[in-house]
Amino acid sequence: MGERAVGEEATPDELEEMKALLGRSLAEGALGFSSTISPTHNDAEGNPVPSRWASHDEIIELGRVVSQYEGTGLELLPNLEFGPGIPELITDLSIAGNRPVNWNALAIMGWPDARQRAAKLLAVTDYARSRGGEVIALTIPCTPALFLNYVAGGVLDANPGIWREIFKWPLQERIARLKDPALRQQMREDAAKMPATSPIVFASELDNYEVVVVEAEQNKKYVGRLTGDIAREEGRDPLDVMLDIALDDDLLAAFAPNFGGYDQDAFELRGELWRDDRTLIGASDAGAHVDRLDAFAITTTVLQKGVREHGVVTLEEAVYQMTGRAARYYGLIDRGLIQTGYHGDIVVFDEATVGRGPTYARHDLPCDQMRLYADAIGIDHVLVNGVEIVRHGEHTGKLPGKVLRSGKDSRTVPLDAMREARVSTLETA
Repeated sequence: MGERAVGEEATPDELEEMKALLGRSLAEGALGFSSTISPTHNDAEGNPVPSRWASHDEIIELGRVVSQYEGTGLELLPNLEFGPGIPELITDLSIAGNRPVNWNALAIMGWPDARQRAAKLLAVTDYARSRGGEVIALTIPCTPALFLNYVAGGVLDANPGIWREIFKWPLQERIARLKDPALRQQMREDAAKMPATSPIVFASELDNYEVVVVEAEQNKKYVGRLTGDIAREEGRDPLDVMLDIALDDDLLAAFAPNFGGYDQDAFELRGELWRDDRTLIGASDAGAHVDRLDAFAITTTVLQKGVREHGVVTLEEAVYQMTGRAARYYGLIDRGLIQTGYHGDIVVFDEATVGRGPTYARHDLPCDQMRLYADAIGIDHVLVNGVEIVRHGEHTGKLPGKVLRSGKDSRTVPLDAMREARVSTLETA
């Protein structure tokens, strides 16, 4: 496509070219179309990713292309505040694409109004259904752990004002300027402007970050502690604590927002959401946050926390939600059940021990880059297409899997395929 200024909408010819490219991809087996308008999604230079410049009409037209190809689906990552026009956009996308649209992601944190927030977000599905569309919320089964730093800047740059400019500066300039007391004061003042009702208000709570990864020896005593607690103990400001620790590691030190949501009440609410037919257990980022987001151990977390430790869902219900229901949403053919004629995809686990191990860094990406990882516990055997690929917890070296292609391995899902007349009654007042 021709070059154009940042923020300029696509011309009619450019839109037609995008539609043709999407159509070719779907014809060759792509499973669907996913896009984002989330304000937390920026590129390596701190600028909004291209899809955030798209008009709503452009997104809807691309969704219309999907309707022409068998076994395809739609996903849109919205502004999680679902402000004016967003419920309409995601509904119109579903109607134009004649597909359910999933959005990412409904998470339960330790907020006192967590139930009301969830009710507001699930009401988007009610609106879509009233208009003949379908919207499904992907719901994370745990409190996600975010490992943030001042090099990548992701999520931190969701704070208002100067925070959205900082991560556009070259690294050495950023290091120099973050030492400036005047800039730090502006950062504090701008963070205070974050609306208290925002789903990403945690980004602005500068006293509520846990120090999780440091290299400088003098700062290792802070690991596991909150910036606010350190500040009170040492008579300093929380932002100064965080930035000083970050600067000692050339901004690579990592901090995790303390979300809460680890208690029984939080899991009771999660259990309600898992059984609600407006949701699907899961989260989707296409591998975009492998170095900073720990929300990947979805199945083992449900089995360990949801079933065994907190008892908010039965084992049978949990397995159904993560297998049969998920396969139905994506229209997978002959998968999702143990049934004659179906593919032999089976996980054998010990319900008394199944779970996840601690998070750690694996340096196994290209150029020795790291990703966050956690080992599965209590999963003894795994079969793919009837072939054992894990035996007694060890990989057998066999690779019987295949790449799934739309129309061949998936069928089109009716708009009402996920409706089971199981809608929770969450407080909205």
